[in-house]
Amino acid sequence: MTKVHEGQFIGSDGKVYLEVPDELVKQLGITAGDSVTLTVDAYRNLHVQVKSSKSTEKMCEACGRVPPRNKCKSCGKEVCGSCWWAMGSICNKCGKLSWRKHV
Repeated sequence: MTKVHEGQFIGSDGKVYLEVPDELVKQLGITAGDSVTLTVDAYRNLHVQVKSSKSTEKMCEACGRVPPRNKCKSCGKEVCGSCWWAMGSICNKCGKLSWRKHV
């Protein structure tokens, strides 16, 4: 059985805002700053997607700018493609250290 939640649309500056009942906010786990996307499919079903404002995604341990793609064999850090030396499967820092050892 589908439960109906009532709210109200509030228009301002060409944007549409939807007032969401507290019960639905708790059910969806929405917090302040979250982005909520409502889409309607071809069968007129409403889909709700909540994107948290808190970043839970891991970032590169060397530069901290993008998600990691590789793990360094030497130190174990998870690094992005820019901070990665593919020849040795190591991060830039370990690559520079090992380069100095061999020179």
